[in-house]
Amino acid sequence: MGLIKNVKGYFGKQILQFSKGGVVVGKGDFPVYVIREAKEKGLHIVGFGIKEITNPRVEKEVDEMVWFELGQIRDFIKTLKEKKIKYLTVAGLIPHKLIYNYEQFDDLARKLLKKAPSRRADDILKTFATELHHQGIKLVDSTLFLSKYLVQPTCYTEHTPDKIIREDIDFGLKIAKRIAALDIGQTVIVKDKGIIAVEAIEGTDATIRRAGKYVDDFCLIKVSKPKQDLRFDVPVIGLGTIRNMIAAGGKVIAISAHKALFFDQPKVIQKANEHGIIVLGLKDQ
Repeated sequence: MGLIKNVKGYFGKQILQFSKGGVVVGKGDFPVYVIREAKEKGLHIVGFGIKEITNPRVEKEVDEMVWFELGQIRDFIKTLKEKKIKYLTVAGLIPHKLIYNYEQFDDLARKLLKKAPSRRADDILKTFATELHHQGIKLVDSTLFLSKYLVQPTCYTEHTPDKIIREDIDFGLKIAKRIAALDIGQTVIVKDKGIIAVEAIEGTDATIRRAGKYVDDFCLIKVSKPKQDLRFDVPVIGLGTIRNMIAAGGKVIAISAHKALFFDQPKVIQKANEHGIIVLGLKDQ
């Protein structure tokens, strides 16, 4: 935690000195929190919206908005330089499945995809980050100004885990860590020490909905990767998570503390209490 804090402090000071930053805006509320917190620190924020992915309402949150095609990386980098963006963060969901069915990659995007060791999200994003670095642009931690939203090792709800639920969480945690280490996904869903669903390319919300087709009263366990790169793919829970859990009949959300984010906490906790759902921050294992 000390190293992460020091790194955040260093880059935070560097960005604030430069007074301008860019945010690539994916799906969900994550980018909105990043933008608001950065602006509170006095940063001028340029939002980079991805056509057909980014919610247009984000335009109201940023100082400037630029729209680009997902696969047009050469034009994207050119715009970063024109806007004098030296520090960039990626926040929100960019569906990984687009790697397989998107058809408008430019020559640089195709080159980077070919250079990536695999089609895993981490490998692709790290290759992209390296290219940005070569262009004089630093891709920074997406949680840079979000420390107050980090999950704490506590039970947030009125209901607490009993012995049976604890056993399910412990069982699922071992599996979740393994799939996270392999960069398969970060979530597993468990009931009675049985694996109901494992997250892969579809994402957590779709995994919850899939599990709900088979059972109810299940436990969701979501973890960070063993060497979590905080620049992208940070585990997040929020209103979307609790709404999907309610609809699917889930009963427990257990998520890694310190390396995951918890947005809209008061609303999520209220809804969880109303529906008897447990929300738990897992201590470092």
